[in-house]
Amino acid sequence: MQSIVIKAKAKINWTLDILGTNQDGYHVLDMLMQTISLFDKVEIIKQDQFELKTDKRYIPCDERNTAFKAAQYFFDAIGKEKECLIKISKKIPSGAGLGGGSADAAAVLNGLNQLYDYPLTSEKLGELALKIGADVPFLLKGGFCRASGIGEKMQPLTPKKYVLLLAMDFANPVSTKNSYKLYDELNVEVHPDNNGFIDALKNRDFQKMNVCGGNSLIAPSSKLAPRVPEFIQKMYSCGASFSSMTGSGSTVFGVFKTVDEALMAKQSFSGVWCKAVFTDGEE
Repeated sequence: MQSIVIKAKAKINWTLDILGTNQDGYHVLDMLMQTISLFDKVEIIKQDQFELKTDKRYIPCDERNTAFKAAQYFFDAIGKEKECLIKISKKIPSGAGLGGGSADAAAVLNGLNQLYDYPLTSEKLGELALKIGADVPFLLKGGFCRASGIGEKMQPLTPKKYVLLLAMDFANPVSTKNSYKLYDELNVEVHPDNNGFIDALKNRDFQKMNVCGGNSLIAPSSKLAPRVPEFIQKMYSCGASFSSMTGSGSTVFGVFKTVDEALMAKQSFSGVWCKAVFTDGEE
């Protein structure tokens, strides 16, 4: 029986800028994204019938699940009935802005393409990925990139490794759809300087990171998850060199200079979900 196991890596948004909307009503974005060491494990096994299983009861295993959609799109594209077992072991929390569902979908697309001897080009996989969600095309490849449009335009960048501390209040997961809806209702004037932030990351210039960084969704998401601003401030008070919210939240991340500093800061976030992780990158 043929099978494959893939690490479906989470991502952070170093920055997230909303430039407006296109003619279809989708928000036009300009964001810096990087994969991190937190991941779900996705196992795909060839079999006659289709099954999707997860180790979390609250996660649906039908067409509401992005992994289910990815499998459906893949098999439709190659002209076959769905014929595999997908098992997902979740470590990335839902409603966190870490791209957990998108990472699982990307892993399914990549894994099925490998199991079936690469019937689809990378361009075709990217088309299928964009039908599932804005983060999925990036997570097909991972690394560090600048993504624009509705997520389909990607400029790969040279990654750097950083120590991060992630914190999320499980009582307040954020719906991406609701966050963007609130954004449209508010007069948000947060626009990061992405060119400056790329330079700051390259040179580990934390002062410049704080000047150039930003996430246009912090204000609306803070109404849905009120502890977001508190967690950002707490990261700084615990010694973070830079802190922000990833995606539409509700996860806040802090950048620390050493693992020991991140682990010490973690103690101040007792009672909430908290992980010390690394960005994927070169030293």
